[in-house]
Amino acid sequence: MHEALQGGIVPAHIFDMVRRIRDHGIAPGLVAMLSHSIVSRIGRDAFLDEAADSGFEGLLIPDLDPVEAEALADAAGARGLATAFLVAQTTTPDRLEHYARLVERTGGFLYLLARAGITGERDEAPDVAEAVARMRAVTTAPLAVGFGISSARHVAAVTASADAAVVGSALVRRMGAADDPVAEAAAFTGALVEGLAPATS
Repeated sequence: MHEALQGGIVPAHIFDMVRRIRDHGIAPGLVAMLSHSIVSRIGRDAFLDEAADSGFEGLLIPDLDPVEAEALADAAGARGLATAFLVAQTTTPDRLEHYARLVERTGGFLYLLARAGITGERDEAPDVAEAVARMRAVTTAPLAVGFGISSARHVAAVTASADAAVVGSALVRRMGAADDPVAEAAAFTGALVEGLAPATS
């Protein structure tokens, strides 16, 4: 995000890019992960209108205050936008149930943090089976696991109990290492995804 801001990227550029992607017939779901400060600065309703109009299908706002989550989720849902929420293995049962209700209402998912600390690639595979089981007891919403997922072994470990694995830092690192900002980065990313995908079956 820091590098994008230094490069002059603003939300309007992202919305325009998504519109161009959709105009080219790219159909897979797109979820915007962003800071709540961006939503506040633009204005909640204006931001949600623009996100829905551009072609986003969901939102993940990690720093959203739980008190504000319900109003934002309802406003997003009214525009056809699903909402997703980050939960840690230490999230209290009450807050987990609160987020689960919102996700079930808007058709989103819960994003379980595989580890404590900051995101980034790791060597060891995360053990999330127990945390996923606790979440399954309170929700039927899809469960994704992320933070430090960077290899086929990691993907297999988390999808043994969860519905999805989220790979972020590993993709960003490969894209950043590319000399060609488009073709080579796309090739690096495609090769990584192709290597990870078989581990989900």
